[in-house]
Amino acid sequence: MTSRQNSVASRLPVATNVSNARPTSAKVATSDSRTSLPPEDEAETPDAHVERSVCEFLRSPPSEPFFSAAGFYKPHLPWHVPERFFAMYDPAQISLPLVKDDDLNDVPPIGRAWALSPPDHELVTAHAQWPYTVQGYLAAISYVDELVGRLIDTLDQTGLAATTTVILWGDNGFHLGEKLHWRKFALWEESTRVPLIVVPPSPPAVRRVYEPVSLIDIFPTIVELAGITPPSPCDAHSLVPLLAAGGLSRPAGPVTTWGRGNHSLRLGNWRYIRYADGGDELYDQAADPYEWTNLAGNPAFDDVRSWLGQMLPRDLSPPPPGAPHP
Repeated sequence: MTSRQNSVASRLPVATNVSNARPTSAKVATSDSRTSLPPEDEAETPDAHVERSVCEFLRSPPSEPFFSAAGFYKPHLPWHVPERFFAMYDPAQISLPLVKDDDLNDVPPIGRAWALSPPDHELVTAHAQWPYTVQGYLAAISYVDELVGRLIDTLDQTGLAATTTVILWGDNGFHLGEKLHWRKFALWEESTRVPLIVVPPSPPAVRRVYEPVSLIDIFPTIVELAGITPPSPCDAHSLVPLLAAGGLSRPAGPVTTWGRGNHSLRLGNWRYIRYADGGDELYDQAADPYEWTNLAGNPAFDDVRSWLGQMLPRDLSPPPPGAPHP
C-alpha cells in the first residue's frame, strides 16, 4: 500500500520549460551531507547497530507474543553510507527528476515560499551538484534496503516469519528538485508519499492497493492483526479489509498537516491543498502526476474544490503576528 494513487515512474508527459540536465563528468563530489564511509567503518553506523540489535532479539525471542520495532535513520540526511552503495550509481547515468522552470507560477504564496526557502534547488543546480545529490539519496536507500533484508533473512532463518506480521513504512517523502524544492516541508505528493508494505504471517495473494491511506492507520491494523479489540473511538482505520479484498476504500481521505492551518487531502485521484491564508491547490493525479497544473483557479473545478474543502480541518485562521513559522 502507498499513500499515492499510482506510480508515475513510467509516465513522462510532454511539458514546456522542463529541465533535467546531466553531468558532463562522472567524478563524484562530496559534501557534509553526502559522504561515503570506508569499509572499516561500515559496522559502526547507528543503523548497523539497530540491525544487529534487532537480529539478536529475533534469534532469542521471548516465549510470549512480542512487538519489535527497528527504526532506521537512513535515508534521512546526512547521506553518510558505505562507499560500495555510492558505487552502485554512476552520476552520469542517473535519471534526474523532470522539473518545470515555471512550476511555481500557479502556486499560492505560502507554498511558493516553502519551496524556495532555503534556495536549495538554486544552490544545487548552480554548483552542478544535482546528479551527485540524487546519487547520495539512492545510495542511502540501497543501504537501508540491505539492512531491512538482513532482518527479513533472520525472520526466515529462525522460523518466526510463519507467525510474525511485518510492516514496512517511511515517515515522509523527499523532494529531489521536483517543484523546484528539496527535502520535505511541503504538502505536495512528493513530500507526503511514503512506502507502506504489510505482510501478515499467512498473507493472501499479493495485492497492490491504490487507495490513499494514512500512517496513523498502522496502529489499528496492528491491533486487529494481533486479535486485540481496538480502542474506541479511534481516528484511524484498520487496513485489514483492504488487505483482504479489492474495490474497498478508506472511509475518509487522509489529511496531512504542516504548520497551523495548512492541510492537504488525498482522495481518489485528487489532491487538494489549502493554506492558512486561504490559498489553495488542486491536482488531478491521474492526468497530472507531477502536479504541474494547479486547477484551483479553473472555475470548472469549483464544485470539486468545495467538496474536498469540506473534509479539511476547520482552522483557517492565520497564526497570530510574531508566531514562529514552521
